[in-house]
Amino acid sequence: MTGVRLAAVCVPGDAEAWRSLGFTIDHGSVALSNGAIRPGAAVHSIELEPPGRGDDSVEGIPIRHGTGGATPTATHPNGAVELDHVVVVTDSIDRTSAAITQTLGLAQRRVRETPQVRQAFHRFADEPDGTRGCIIEVVERPGLTSVDIWGLVVIVADLDLAVAASDGLVGAPKPAVQPGRRIATVSRSAGLPLAVALMSR
Repeated sequence: MTGVRLAAVCVPGDAEAWRSLGFTIDHGSVALSNGAIRPGAAVHSIELEPPGRGDDSVEGIPIRHGTGGATPTATHPNGAVELDHVVVVTDSIDRTSAAITQTLGLAQRRVRETPQVRQAFHRFADEPDGTRGCIIEVVERPGLTSVDIWGLVVIVADLDLAVAASDGLVGAPKPAVQPGRRIATVSRSAGLPLAVALMSR
């Protein structure tokens, strides 16, 4: 499945919670340059481009294929531009990372291990305009009984402005793991169905 791109991360919940954070909802989706966030799904799932294959799953996460055509990018009041990464939690990154490679055709790029966490990273293909493909970050949490999409990180043009305009729904920026970048966590009181953070470019 060479060149598979992310069409959308589909999540439960109402679109209004995203709108209150400064995301534009266009035709039911938060359209970004390398994929969309699509509220209103029954369960967390991933939609891919190109179309043409039957639906599948990765360790229980439904994988669907889009209908073709690029998703138009909306202008968002909070300055959101693209998806940095989607976080998948599992009891075994070795097993789940292998399933991502087998089902999606996305090779494991690296493994990061610290005393606190073990992570594996995959990446979707870049967009036709050169925008970097969204990363899948697989985080190991021993004892979990199911694999699921736990969260996502959205890149914004100006993190400080996005935080200031959030009416307290986004916490103070702090240094990200990526050198030179900062990240701010969206409060659970925002009503989103998964963990979300905003990140600087």
